[in-house]
Amino acid sequence: CSVGNALLDQQHKRLHKLCNEALAHMEKGLPTNSEAFHKLLNDVATCSAEHFTAEEKFLASRNYRYFAEHKKQHEAYQDQLSDLLYETTIGTAKIADLALLLKDWWELHAMDEDKKFQALIDGSAQ
Repeated sequence: CSVGNALLDQQHKRLHKLCNEALAHMEKGLPTNSEAFHKLLNDVATCSAEHFTAEEKFLASRNYRYFAEHKKQHEAYQDQLSDLLYETTIGTAKIADLALLLKDWWELHAMDEDKKFQALIDGSAQ
């Protein structure tokens, strides 16, 4: 999903790739408590934190009217991901929860929430 900002778009692509790799790991039936899978989720966590920081900095600099709500969504995602990282470590993670967080959340967030501020990037709104 492109929002028209090179850095944010690059981060979206990287996150999409990492999430797809994690989903493919699960679809193959590989263990979610493996070191390889845990590394993938750590990469998702690191990249999403970097992305959220960059996006929030951008939105704050433009006085985005829905900034607080948008930031809360980011914080909720990070909390959920942190919980799932722990659950994968101890082998109790639910595949459906992981899939929702890795695929559906990002697709909905990028396609819906991030598209709302695209006008700030192209200069057609404040």
